[in-house]
Amino acid sequence: MKCFLLVIACLLAPGLLLAQFRLSASVKEGYAQNLFRNPDNLVENSDTLSRSALWQNSVYNRIALSGDYTKKWNSGRLKITANWGTNRYHQQPHAHRVTYRARASFRSKYARRKYIEFAPELSRQQQDGIDQNDLIFSTRLSFHQLETPLHLDFYLGNKAWLKTETKYRYKAFDAFNGQQTHYHAWYTEALFKKRWEPSSLTTHAVQVKMKGNYRDQTITRFATESAAQEQRFRQFLTLNLAGSYSLSLAKNAIVLRVPVTVDQFVDFPTNQLDFSEVGAGLGLTWNNKKGSWRVGVERSIRQFHRFQLQNGNRLAYTFWNPEFEFRIPLHPTLSLKMEGRWDIRTSTRDQITTAAYREYSSSFIQSGIVLEL
Repeated sequence: MKCFLLVIACLLAPGLLLAQFRLSASVKEGYAQNLFRNPDNLVENSDTLSRSALWQNSVYNRIALSGDYTKKWNSGRLKITANWGTNRYHQQPHAHRVTYRARASFRSKYARRKYIEFAPELSRQQQDGIDQNDLIFSTRLSFHQLETPLHLDFYLGNKAWLKTETKYRYKAFDAFNGQQTHYHAWYTEALFKKRWEPSSLTTHAVQVKMKGNYRDQTITRFATESAAQEQRFRQFLTLNLAGSYSLSLAKNAIVLRVPVTVDQFVDFPTNQLDFSEVGAGLGLTWNNKKGSWRVGVERSIRQFHRFQLQNGNRLAYTFWNPEFEFRIPLHPTLSLKMEGRWDIRTSTRDQITTAAYREYSSSFIQSGIVLEL
């Protein structure tokens, strides 16, 4: 309701107010396949379940509203953003999803070529069901989250930047089956970006990012609704190194991007889920007066160090993630958008009596109208 009031207020306000606010609304229809990422088959109570029984597919409608207010002055900027969105699944009503997000960003130039930004964010997702593919524990798909990132950015000259981020995150999943999961996480990140323009029609860009994430997780089991019976604690450390190269031609009419990532995950205190992962991708974007088109694919391989399977092999995944997006302008403030994505995971675990750590494929495709004011 507040988002609708914000839209109405901005449409009726004078030109000055419209210059300070930016609004976006979209209505889309799509089809989602295997919403909860189940495997193709599963043996349960001596019965063999096939894809038709395990996969939950549905036509859905997506409605999204977004508004942001920006105030600038000589050396600073304040930006307040609010988002609301919902997916309504016609054949799977228990999968309905609603998301809320509110963010405030304050950015200031505190010295020559030096900037600071603080951008706290609150978000909430409501959706029935369990995320069976959570790496650590099965958790609810519903959660609320707080993030408090602090950015320090340094312009190094000659179209080069060094950007840093330190962030705290608190995430709590809704309780189910007498248990509740939450965690505290701390992030630190450093990003170097550099651009070269050998001609007016060609731009090269590279970026290198290093990131660390420490996560302190607690699962509480309740004897009653208010009395805790047992608590389990685990800690996780993730180290990430990522780089990318992009080539822009004809003033960004064509953009080619090649990302590469390396991850190391450490599970305390058991080290059971320690893994290493490497990935690479390829993305291509076209832009012209008739619209924009983007296609891409990413592939990664994750090798667990100590997770031994019944067949004697160690657990390993391969991920494939192709995606596309088309956007065609119909009016200066109205456009048609179509997008799709596939998430494909292969796994060395072939034990059909469990759905955990198995291979799966999931996808969606959607199209609709986007209004931007």
